[in-house]
Amino acid sequence: MLALILAATIAASPGGADVSGRCAEALAALARAGTVEATSKGNAVNLAGTPLQLRARVEEARQAGPQWVAGIAVQVAVRGNASALVEGAVGVGASRAEAVDTAILEWANLAGVALIRAVAVRERSKEVFSVGRVGVYPGFAGIRGSQALSWSLASNRQLVTLMAPALSGLAPGQLHGLSVSILVDGKGPVRGECRLDGVASPAAFASAQRYPWPRSKETYMLRQYYVLQPGSKAPPKPGS
Repeated sequence: MLALILAATIAASPGGADVSGRCAEALAALARAGTVEATSKGNAVNLAGTPLQLRARVEEARQAGPQWVAGIAVQVAVRGNASALVEGAVGVGASRAEAVDTAILEWANLAGVALIRAVAVRERSKEVFSVGRVGVYPGFAGIRGSQALSWSLASNRQLVTLMAPALSGLAPGQLHGLSVSILVDGKGPVRGECRLDGVASPAAFASAQRYPWPRSKETYMLRQYYVLQPGSKAPPKPGS
C-alpha cells in the first residue's frame, strides 16, 4: 500500500518538477502515510516542525537493451546545516522518466524512512536501537535475488554492532548517514561497499563482511541505509 501511495505521488508530480522537488514530495507523502505531519514546497520539507532541504541530481541515465537505468544522488540538510546525509538509488523502467521515478521511490524507501524515524519519530520508533552511545535509525531494506536472506531489526542491530569501531569517531550534535551495499554469491567473498557520510569506509565494510551472510546457489544483494545520532542512547524496548 505504501509503495502505491509513493508511486502515485511521484506520478502526479508536475512534468517540469526537478528531481529535488520530486524527492521532497515523495518524502512528505511517505511521512504523512505514517501519520507524521509533513509538508513540502519546492525542494524543502517540513517534518513535524523540522525543516529539511533536499538537493538531488540524476547522476546517470542510459538505455540497457529495452530498459532504461537511472541513478540519482540525494543530499539532505537538516535545520539548514550542511549535511552528510547522502544516499544514492538506482531505478529501472521502460523510459528514462520511468527509471528516474523508480529511483526516487527506491531512495524514499531506503533513506526517506530512516530520515523520518530519526527526525520526526525518534525514540517513539519501534525500529530505533543503539550501539554504544549512537542511536541508529534504519530505513527499509532493499533485497534483490535469493530469498535465503531473512532480514529483521535484530539483523540490523547485529550488523551495525560489528561496524561499531568504524563509527567511534562520529561528531556528536549532528546526524550522520551509513549506507551498506552487500553482494553475496555461492562461491566468492562477500562484495560490496559501505559509505559513511557519503564517503567509502573500508573499515566499516571489512566489519560488515564478518556478518554471517547465508550462502546460496543464487546471488543476492542487500542495500540498507541508517541515520546515526551520536551521543544518544535509545530507550530499552519493553521486555528487553
